[in-house]
Amino acid sequence: MLAVGLSAAAVWFLAQAMPMGTGYVARYLCSSTFISGRDPKAVFNEDVKPVNPLAGVVAWDVDADDQSVTATAFKVFRSKAIYRAGCGCTLVADATGAALPAAGCGPTRRGTPMRRRASRSRRSS
Repeated sequence: MLAVGLSAAAVWFLAQAMPMGTGYVARYLCSSTFISGRDPKAVFNEDVKPVNPLAGVVAWDVDADDQSVTATAFKVFRSKAIYRAGCGCTLVADATGAALPAAGCGPTRRGTPMRRRASRSRRSS
């Protein structure tokens, strides 16, 4: 009975943790590869593996043509990050870059929230 309970707890933990683990790997490798121009194998071994305990069970694939990184664990948990010029890398759920809205990638005419806040505080001084 104890073994069944421990197995159920392990399955529950993996179901919660693995999407975060694969998402972290996909997004980090995407940014490092397509924005910083680094070698994905070196990034995984030097940057990801030492800080992500789940990385040992994550397999990943870089698609240079699609400018995306897909990370999978146990052939069940899958995350995909795509690079979009001007936006950086985005984790996507069952979508492609073409399906994502183009708006919202760059600065708005009104600036960032911090810039608006700073201009308000200068006016009130």
